[in-house]
Amino acid sequence: MLSPAARVFACAVMMSVAGARDAAGSTSLHTPASPYHLTFRTPAQVMAARARGPLVGADGVDGVDAQDGLDEAAAPLPAGRLAFTQHVLSASAAPALSDVALSMMSSDDDSSAGQGGGRLRSWELAPVTVVGQPVSGLKEEELVGSYAQPRWTTTRRFPTTRVYVVPEGKVEVEAWARGTFDDGESEWRFLQELEIGLPGRFQLDLYLREDYDSASDDTLWGSQFEVRWALADWGEVWGNPTLYFEYVLLDDRPDKIEPKLLLGGEITERWHWAVNFVAELELGGEREHEYQVTSGVSYSIIDSVLSLGVENRFVFADTKDDRGDFTTQFLIGPSCQWRPTPPLTINIAPLFGVTEDSPEVQLWLNIGWEF
Repeated sequence: MLSPAARVFACAVMMSVAGARDAAGSTSLHTPASPYHLTFRTPAQVMAARARGPLVGADGVDGVDAQDGLDEAAAPLPAGRLAFTQHVLSASAAPALSDVALSMMSSDDDSSAGQGGGRLRSWELAPVTVVGQPVSGLKEEELVGSYAQPRWTTTRRFPTTRVYVVPEGKVEVEAWARGTFDDGESEWRFLQELEIGLPGRFQLDLYLREDYDSASDDTLWGSQFEVRWALADWGEVWGNPTLYFEYVLLDDRPDKIEPKLLLGGEITERWHWAVNFVAELELGGEREHEYQVTSGVSYSIIDSVLSLGVENRFVFADTKDDRGDFTTQFLIGPSCQWRPTPPLTINIAPLFGVTEDSPEVQLWLNIGWEF
């Protein structure tokens, strides 16, 4: 027979595995038959709770409870482990608690299996508190994940311009369509993308690609492989610089490489920005070199649902026979993001050509679904 103290400890371990979470992301256990209340918090949740006020135990003291010697904060625990606080301790309640925990484990395991084995999607991640970072009233600007990044950066915001990396463990599929219209002719590029968040601030993207030209009525195929790496956690370096490299394999055309520098951040509450510096380099044929500066600014109309903004593209291109003799394109237009449900993201940006070398219209459409 386990002692009451041992049964309480076993209950804590079982609950950390079961992970029965409340709306705030904490794990709580209540027994109607006793005054016992046990709450489990991750270290990040403890930090957030301390920012709102002291964590008071049954003895009225923040920190270590004099009655039981348990640390309410347990802040030194590494990420991913659970600390717990004991508000009212009753030895007679311990047997009932462990029995309740045992019964909860099987039901909670069943429910977590239905949610991808416990992997949280970006909109389900509990917010974290970072000392020195401003706290927003918007859900989309809450800091989440192991990189403490704003929730709005966990999915694509700008069709033409990228920001940072997605959280580790995130998986999303996206469908792209880019139509370019000029002088009565059109060109379409279609992409099917798999996006994966990796540890260490890395991100991997795999694409299938189809290019259609109305003038020749031909469709050419290709594939693309993209890796990103963020230099630091969000907010530690101005602009949150991220290095990007893409290799493009094309049928019946020279392959390309595409290095980029990604920058982005928040201007103030609801206002978000991004700038990319791009070099798209052909590895054969005419060896066209295309240099781009793309940027976007957006304003959140409805938190986590609707954003409107402006995007633009500067594009300078030359070939090996005319190095330095650049064609110049400048396109600008509105952009919109709509998220009718948390997993679904729809981005659209119709851009209009300004310079003589620019196409009349270039339409960008991106639809993503997070698993």
